[in-house]
Amino acid sequence: MNRLPRAKQTTRMISPSLWSNPELGTLPLGARLLYIALIGLADDYGRHGDDPRRLKAAVFPFDTDVSIVDVSTWLDGLAEAELIVTYNDEHGSYLAHPKWWKHQWIRRDRRVPSPYPDPPGYVEDEQEEHAAPKVKPKAKSKSKPKEPYSASTEAKRARAQWHRRFPLKDEYQDDHLKTLDDMHRIDKLPWSEINAICEFASEQWAPKGFIASPTALREKKPGSEVKQYEKIQAQMASGNGSAGDLAELENQI
Repeated sequence: MNRLPRAKQTTRMISPSLWSNPELGTLPLGARLLYIALIGLADDYGRHGDDPRRLKAAVFPFDTDVSIVDVSTWLDGLAEAELIVTYNDEHGSYLAHPKWWKHQWIRRDRRVPSPYPDPPGYVEDEQEEHAAPKVKPKAKSKSKPKEPYSASTEAKRARAQWHRRFPLKDEYQDDHLKTLDDMHRIDKLPWSEINAICEFASEQWAPKGFIASPTALREKKPGSEVKQYEKIQAQMASGNGSAGDLAELENQI
């Protein structure tokens, strides 16, 4: 007898309806156990070699009262009940589960090609009509494009002043403008003071890496309650014309 390839073994699903199936329920207990084992032993297309000797060793290795003849008889009973189909070619004998795709959901891109030939009448599209439906990916929610920030004319002028002295990234323009407007609206700074702060920051702080953009003006460093623009105000008030040593400035505020 030619040596048959072994099917890849993996986890399979057992339908609850199996226990009340009259075709299976009227068969001997050994045949029922063999059928359940064949589900687990079958490859990704529900096929396996039809070799009672090998199946006896795989399913009943410790049952000394089960013979190869018993397994062969039970296979015949399963075939008569149309729970399996048996077929052969010049290389050997095979069996297949005719309702495999009704109970087993295996993604098409994860199926291992079967080492066994197709059973008679096998048409892949018809056999897979019960396979798990393709899950459509969730459509990405179309978020409305972010509307540009409606900045005041004064904020635009202050940013333009900074940009002329120290270039700013256009992609963060809205953040720059909102910060400048908040300094006037929330912090109650007059625009003349905001312009002076932007001039000092862009000429003295930004080139030395002490501040990156107008967005940082209202930020507070960890452990400090003083905003960055307040430190600039303090340095401007001290008459120090350069950014100087920030550590010294921290001690002054």
